[in-house]
Amino acid sequence: MACALEKAATVASVWRGHYDRLHLHTDRGHSSLPGMPMPRGYPRYPSRAQVGPVQILPRELLGLPILTWAIAQARLPARLADFINAPAIRLAVGSLKKLGLKTPAKGPRRMIEEDHRVPLLDVGTLARIRDGSIAVRGGIKRFTPDGVAFVDSPAEPFDDVILATGFRPDLRALLPDVGGVFDERGMPLATGQATQEPGLFFCGLVASPTGQLREIGLEAVRIAQLAAGIRASR
Repeated sequence: MACALEKAATVASVWRGHYDRLHLHTDRGHSSLPGMPMPRGYPRYPSRAQVGPVQILPRELLGLPILTWAIAQARLPARLADFINAPAIRLAVGSLKKLGLKTPAKGPRRMIEEDHRVPLLDVGTLARIRDGSIAVRGGIKRFTPDGVAFVDSPAEPFDDVILATGFRPDLRALLPDVGGVFDERGMPLATGQATQEPGLFFCGLVASPTGQLREIGLEAVRIAQLAAGIRASR
């Protein structure tokens, strides 16, 4: 008997709790569940109601979703893919240095494969920076009684400060008695396939340049097939 665990009373409780304007960064065609494609009536980028240096990519490139380009170039070496895409990305995004943003030395594919960091997709933020709606500041030097002092600019007063620090998952504490499954960061050595621990599978836990939701869908099908094979062999 198959068993699915969900931490809340509803499926995708975290997604349901986000703000109403939240949209997927991956397009509709690459964000559906296995065997359950999103309806054609949904917009290309579905909304929540329907479902240091920074690397910024356009959501679409030459009229195609950026994910389509990533899938088409999946077999290319990361350095080559980044080299091919760089001119078009620069043309689409524009100069980030003029906006006060630092860009990494690595391209987006290398960043994903080597640093396990996913680039940001621009959904209108750059336009808001350019029109002055969002102001960019440098690194924080220290907090003051009424605001923040920056490394490269004077202190400014702020009513609220939000520390969006992110997190690094380490699953070793979840399965302390299992060996040969995690790397030095506590992330699975294999995802979407069998591990050294019989019957243990991980799904979608490795950053993918071809879209996380798409990869989860592909891995879920493979895991189901592997699990079915294990049951049939008993």
